[in-house]
Amino acid sequence: MNSKEAMLDQSALKFNQFCIVVLVLLGFVTDEPAVPAFVAAVLIAGSISPHLALFKLFYRYVLKPLRIHRPKPVGDSPAPHEFAQLLGESFWPQEPCCFSPVQRL
Repeated sequence: MNSKEAMLDQSALKFNQFCIVVLVLLGFVTDEPAVPAFVAAVLIAGSISPHLALFKLFYRYVLKPLRIHRPKPVGDSPAPHEFAQLLGESFWPQEPCCFSPVQRL
């Protein structure tokens, strides 16, 4: 492990990804644009301040203490994960296109 690496909980990252995918699919299947908008707001808030990352907070303070999801610490740099989250957020303005009335024709 070099000096730029930190210990990251890979289970927390996977839970975060799981929440994003499930909620976006739920919003798409139910044709409810508020669900992906909520996910976008959670991601943006988490990028602004880690104390606002709702999915990670739920993992840390609910799932982890109840031992529903076990931590899996690995030596990894947080930079690629933070970049991926910011990149994902850049696509959220196009999200309304997925719910446009034109697709219902």
